[in-house]
Amino acid sequence: MRRRHHIKVFYSAEDCCHVADVSDLKNCFARGAPPEEALTEALLARISQVKSARAGSVAVPCPAYRPAILALASRTAKQPRPIF
Repeated sequence: MRRRHHIKVFYSAEDCCHVADVSDLKNCFARGAPPEEALTEALLARISQVKSARAGSVAVPCPAYRPAILALASRTAKQPRPIF
């Protein structure tokens, strides 16, 4: 399974819109009135930033951020089941 950079979507009262932030990529975020628009723009920004980094021979950071729910799910899935 290929890991991708996590995107946080939240509402910003200061900006009066939704913001989608790619946690592992510096300055990679997008805004949108509905959350779907912010997410779509963040996906495009992530793709663009990764492509430009690779074109310029710059290392792309590996996805490091893991939401607690995903970390817990992967940890419990790897534990062996008791035999009794």
